[in-house]
Amino acid sequence: MKPGQLLGIVVIAVCIAAAGFALRGSIRQSLTVKEVMASSGEPCSVYGRAIKGATHYDMRAGRLDFILEDDKGNRMPVIFRKPKPETFDTADKIRAAGAYRDGAFQADELILKCPSKYIKNPPVPGKASASRSPYGALVATLRALWKGV
Repeated sequence: MKPGQLLGIVVIAVCIAAAGFALRGSIRQSLTVKEVMASSGEPCSVYGRAIKGATHYDMRAGRLDFILEDDKGNRMPVIFRKPKPETFDTADKIRAAGAYRDGAFQADELILKCPSKYIKNPPVPGKASASRSPYGALVATLRALWKGV
């Protein structure tokens, strides 16, 4: 093997190792509520929805407490020590990232899935509608120009 090839292999190996080391903290295992509550406080993420009426936000302390329920009906208290996200009350689903400690899931990040505003008028397959497309006016103009050619 030539010295240039060997150097190239070493450089690639070092880059892969550095990337793995840098990303190891950003990868979190996704667990169910039951698995999270049985875990030993390892960082993870959990999906569910907030139970309506079981939410308390202390604006002064910047703390949001709520009950998260997964698809299987398991529930767990969640504490989020940051400002309440604007769309929290209308969120369909919540992904909470953090760790289970002291009897509650201590979330350091919340990702909210809000209801789609486009579900009421789903597109008809095979038929483009100018009123439903964000590019409706452009599509209509291009069609008119194409017919004129």
